Amino acid sequence: MKVFEFNEQDVCENPILKTLKCIKGYEAQISVAIVKNGKWSYSIRFHGQDQGWGQPLIYHAEHNVYDTQEEAYRAGALLLYNQIKSNNDFKRYDRILDILLSDISAKAENQLTLF
Repeated sequence: MKVFEFNEQDVCENPILKTLKCIKGYEAQISVAIVKNGKWSYSIRFHGQDQGWGQPLIYHAEHNVYDTQEEAYRAGALLLYNQIKSNNDFKRYDRILDILLSDISAKAENQLTLF
């Protein structure tokens, strides 16, 4: 199992990272790592045309902690999708939203095939 490293501010320095890019240069990132008590958490980051924001992946996370890597990734992707969608006034982020939605849907479909 991968060992995750945290700096002196308790931010993960080597998470499992997935970067979603589209042709226009917009970029969305979702990172996951094991935090305290063996739970998984996520961080998200977005870089758009005239905005960018993110949140760090903290070792002492009390909220947004999950039992599995897959659950943490899906929760991060969903939050990222909703935040980008709420800041998409001029429809300039439609393509990155499509990529995120397809990724979220694929994860949900894979889980349903287990039954």
